[in-house]
Amino acid sequence: MRRIVVSGINIRKGGTLTILRDCLRYLSGEAQAGRAEVTALVHRRELCDYPGIDYIEMPDSIQGWLRRLRHEYITMHRISQEITERKGPIDLWLSLHDTTPRVEARRQAVYCQTSFPFMKIKARDFRMDPKIPIFALLTRFAYQINVGRNSRLIVQQRWLKEGLSRLLGVDRDKFIVNEPPQCPDSRHAGSRSRHSSTSPLPTATKTSKPYAEPPRCSKRSSGKGDFK
Repeated sequence: MRRIVVSGINIRKGGTLTILRDCLRYLSGEAQAGRAEVTALVHRRELCDYPGIDYIEMPDSIQGWLRRLRHEYITMHRISQEITERKGPIDLWLSLHDTTPRVEARRQAVYCQTSFPFMKIKARDFRMDPKIPIFALLTRFAYQINVGRNSRLIVQQRWLKEGLSRLLGVDRDKFIVNEPPQCPDSRHAGSRSRHSSTSPLPTATKTSKPYAEPPRCSKRSSGKGDFK
């Protein structure tokens, strides 16, 4: 039985919440079938509550970047040790929001969902809204911490794969590109498939390129080998 931990402590809305829900919905089925033992680290359980999953809530993670970083690089290491001591070795630790914690796990993977590290910062950005360029600099720094611990990095656009490969010095073969689904009925003008691409709520921290739910009807994911 695989032992899997999914971390999404800052995810509360938009497309990333859809991805977290889809991920946990699938793993819930694996857990109930006896094929996986799943622990989810989330902001609030009520946002993504599925049977067969053990939940650890961290509602205070949204109280500033320092609190978030403390959880990522200190608290999660302690949690991974506790899970290992109580249940056994963790086979996969999947982080769904850009950062790579230092944890005890056989394999790690991270979903990279923001393009803020590529923001071209200008002096006027600090005058208009200093939080945005400061966040861009922090994100660029956070992306690089522990990135080498990951067996795979998951992105939804090829340009993000190429850009992060150069920025982080990570081999391109480590990336999985999970592109937005292309369903037959999405080609008809004016129609919206229930499987069509969905964008997260518009916030300054999101990329301007479209995001999508994990594909249910597309096989356009690409990467070296399957990540299971």
